Amino acid sequence: MSTLSLRDLRNKLGAVVREVAYTGHEAIITDNGREVAVIISLDDYERLH
Repeated sequence: MSTLSLRDLRNKLGAVVREVAYTGHEAIITDNGREVAVIISLDDYERLH
């Protein structure tokens, strides 16, 4: 699992999406230091629904 800010996400979106998709690890997104969202793999998403 990695944690990154919205600013970092803007700069690294492609790499973050590939990492999540291929490793299954999630990425927690922060805004002004507060956790606001999570990026998960499609497999994990489908298991939740």
